[in-house]
Amino acid sequence: MLTLLPVLLTICGRWIFWPLWAVAVGALSALLAATPPLAGTPDLLALAAQTAGAGAAVPGLAEVAARPGSSRLVTEARRLTRVLQKKRGDALGVAPFGACSTVRCGGPWRR
Repeated sequence: MLTLLPVLLTICGRWIFWPLWAVAVGALSALLAATPPLAGTPDLLALAAQTAGAGAAVPGLAEVAARPGSSRLVTEARRLTRVLQKKRGDALGVAPFGACSTVRCGGPWRR
């Protein structure tokens, strides 16, 4: 799966990620429930983080991200969770948790 990711990203182009995101969400809901985790699941999580769309929930993602440890599966689940939280915040015009709120920050979430 790892060698397939660059090909998929190239085929879809730089800005046309929604087909990959739709496929990733559909597949991840089943793959994240698998015990033991299936090979390629971390790669699909990485693809989902690169192509994430706002507002979509991935069933089982929170449970995997909350697992202890630093396996690639857990690391990629946490990364996708952060990306989705940021996208939801951007869509709502709300600062993500922990975002800078001071003028010195220089970021978009200044007060």
